[in-house]
Amino acid sequence: MNATVVFALIDKPAAKAVIKFLAKDKTATLREIMDRSQIDSMEAMFALDFLMDAGLVGEQKSPVKDFNTYYVTADGLAAEQALSRMNL
Repeated sequence: MNATVVFALIDKPAAKAVIKFLAKDKTATLREIMDRSQIDSMEAMFALDFLMDAGLVGEQKSPVKDFNTYYVTADGLAAEQALSRMNL
């Protein structure tokens, strides 16, 4: 896990909310992420793009995009633990 990514999460509240949610629940659809993290679809999609590019979240594709499943990776769990240690 890259420490720079953890510090980038501090300035990205939506991405931080998504990684915390996925670290707890392990997998979720976009709708579940939006509902439980209380962020809109655009914020959630940008957050997921950032998290996937950083290797913190993966995606299991479905024939219908609304049913794609997102999951936390080992690096994602490590990043969330680092945030928790910083009380963020």
